[in-house]
Amino acid sequence: QRRTKDFDAFKARAERERKETFQNQISNVATLMLPALDNLQRALDAAEHIPGEKSEAFQQFYEGIALVSEQIDEILNKMGIKPIPSVGEEFDPHYHEAVATDESGKYPPNTISGEVLCGYIAGERVIRHSMVKVAMAAATKPAAENVESDFPLERHSAEPLDLDLP
Repeated sequence: QRRTKDFDAFKARAERERKETFQNQISNVATLMLPALDNLQRALDAAEHIPGEKSEAFQQFYEGIALVSEQIDEILNKMGIKPIPSVGEEFDPHYHEAVATDESGKYPPNTISGEVLCGYIAGERVIRHSMVKVAMAAATKPAAENVESDFPLERHSAEPLDLDLP
């Protein structure tokens, strides 16, 4: 009975390690693919904002590239890799990396007001943190104005200092 229990425990541990190794490999593949996916999304965003009228051939090319981008997103989703929700969510340092602040007042403090780079998770594991812009409370005065003038930074008189140096 003891050998049977030990063997069952060994099988369970081996299966758990196999799943963990598989998940690590998926995460590694996704980590390598994400920069290419980011560049594809940047190209789509840039093409969307090209001024002037776009030809029919360009529009078809653009739609084809957009479909490829959607297909890659679906594949990542099937692999268990999902984007981290950000805009409008509360800032969470476990999932988000603050790279800028926003004092516009559109969002409550400590809420994400913009996304610079999309983050991804695989299960509970963060593959890449979202780089975000976080809303802050609007400051009434800049910090430099709040400092008392007890310690002037410059002399206001034109008189020379009288120092008795040996």
